[in-house]
Amino acid sequence: INACNQNLYQLDGYTSCYQDRLFHKSSNQYKSKGSGVGLYVHNSFNFSLDNRLCICNEYIEAVFVNITNLPEPTVVGVIYRPPSAQVRDFNVYYEKILSQLEGKKAYILGDFNVNLLEVSNNHENNFEEIIFTSGFTPLISTFTHEMPHCSKTCIDNIHTNDIDSSITSGVLLNKISHHHPVFFLKELPQSAQEAKKAEKITIQYDYSSANLNKLCDEIDKGIAQFHYNCNSFEAFMTLFNEKIDISCKLTTPKTSKRNSIVNPWITAGLINSIEKKARLYFDWKKSRSADNPDGNQVMYMAYKDYRKQLNSIIKMAKTNYYIGKFEKHSGNSKKTWQIINELRGKSKTQAKCDFVIDGERVLCRRAIANKFNMYFTSLAENLNKSIDDGLHIQGIGSFMDYMSKSIDKSIFMEDTNSEEIIETIKSFKNGKASDIPICVLRKSAHLISSTL
Repeated sequence: INACNQNLYQLDGYTSCYQDRLFHKSSNQYKSKGSGVGLYVHNSFNFSLDNRLCICNEYIEAVFVNITNLPEPTVVGVIYRPPSAQVRDFNVYYEKILSQLEGKKAYILGDFNVNLLEVSNNHENNFEEIIFTSGFTPLISTFTHEMPHCSKTCIDNIHTNDIDSSITSGVLLNKISHHHPVFFLKELPQSAQEAKKAEKITIQYDYSSANLNKLCDEIDKGIAQFHYNCNSFEAFMTLFNEKIDISCKLTTPKTSKRNSIVNPWITAGLINSIEKKARLYFDWKKSRSADNPDGNQVMYMAYKDYRKQLNSIIKMAKTNYYIGKFEKHSGNSKKTWQIINELRGKSKTQAKCDFVIDGERVLCRRAIANKFNMYFTSLAENLNKSIDDGLHIQGIGSFMDYMSKSIDKSIFMEDTNSEEIIETIKSFKNGKASDIPICVLRKSAHLISSTL
């Protein structure tokens, strides 16, 4: 395993961190066997590598990350001790690592190659003492490694100083490797659990084709109001929103986990069809009883046929969505490969904004950007303050200094017309409107253009 080939081993929903294999300067090559540690972190967590604790030498290999979006400072790490390394030398490094984790919740997984079931010498005794005196506890107390004709040993373990949050821990027996996987389950803080849940959205409006046609009829009936009562843009928006409420607003708002970001091919019509499939299923389920466990077969066949057709339609909608994306970016190899990787589940995860400014965790992108700007634009000024030898660095001027002088007597404007407004509305891209969906504007453009 190397950091340079970490993309070869990806898990959906996780980000990988690898420590490079041990490099032997004498032979000018990496160690060929038994080297390299890695860690997979779920995408619901913000994290950063802790370079102070990431070590790779002949005695110990380690990679550590700081989880930054939990209520308390939390560190997770993976450690490997090569069997050829002396336990005495390994203990020196491990004790130093544990001392730097004071005041933080820490979870250390590792192949320590020290059998805690049978401590045979002073150095192994010291290894145990270092763990306990540092406030850590081994969570695994049964064998984790077995080979034919050899004694079973407990050389893989999980060490933590947060034993109170432990729900359970143990070993998964398998025949894939001589090492059995070890696991540990803990109770996550409420904030982390909520971050993993899919956010529900509330749907207030239904912009189906039928409702948009109804909106156009409403505008057409009251076109005189638009022509004579709309003396300002605010008056127009008030009247236009009234017509939208009459035509498209739902009597009872609906909540759904589906949204255009997660499943952009799922339309409002498909959502209604999915809800109908659910109703057919529950109707059939109600017909089941102890005497008739299979329920009403007519209802079941109706549900089964509808489900089959709906799955076929959703599959076709998804296919057409990606065909459209490929056609849209035809000739753009970068965008094409982004779509291919998205379909393969290899899309890059977006960096999570998580910065600590003046001791306070900040998530607002604008606040983070402003802080960066403030830092870089004040570099010269701060250096001037710290230097007392008479040498002064000229500060960066205002952005206005680099702009040409404004001329306020050279602008020409012409009255717009209905045709120009219609063409402008047609050029709008989906998802760019803040208050009114683009589909509503396009559908009603021929009616509202004259008023605008």
